[in-house]
Amino acid sequence: KDILRKEKHELEKILGHEVIGIRQHYLNLDIPTTWKIQSEIGFKYDTSFGYRFKVGFRDNKLFPFKPFEDRDFLVIPLTIMDCALFRMTDSIRIAWNIVKDMLKKAEKTGAVVTVLWHQRVFNENEFPGWGRIYEKIIQEGIKRKAWFGTCRDIYNFMEKDYYG
Repeated sequence: KDILRKEKHELEKILGHEVIGIRQHYLNLDIPTTWKIQSEIGFKYDTSFGYRFKVGFRDNKLFPFKPFEDRDFLVIPLTIMDCALFRMTDSIRIAWNIVKDMLKKAEKTGAVVTVLWHQRVFNENEFPGWGRIYEKIIQEGIKRKAWFGTCRDIYNFMEKDYYG
């Protein structure tokens, strides 16, 4: 933990500001151990709770949640990840229908939808249509009057207005 704490501190020094959230690469989680370690080294939230091979609300978690009663730590579930979506189908049309159904469910339930789109997939030659799906998610959200924000914004809202 000391090495992780030191790495977090070095990153903050380079960036010039506190880093309060994390996502584990490849969504590698050992629940609840990973969250306990993240909390102990100073992270306030994690965004790794999602699927690697499909999209959706993992364990039907529609909202951020606190996994520990005794800790100030929030889990913000990951709902849609680009590579997971396109592991489900290679059809842009089907991928969009999957996403649209999720957005409809979120609108109906008030769920939080988090989206992870890697920058490399905006290369149209290597990932044809993937960037367009991301654009459509934004357009659909605007059409449905969705609130847009970062995970830090979600954390701040939950701490101040929901749990506060």
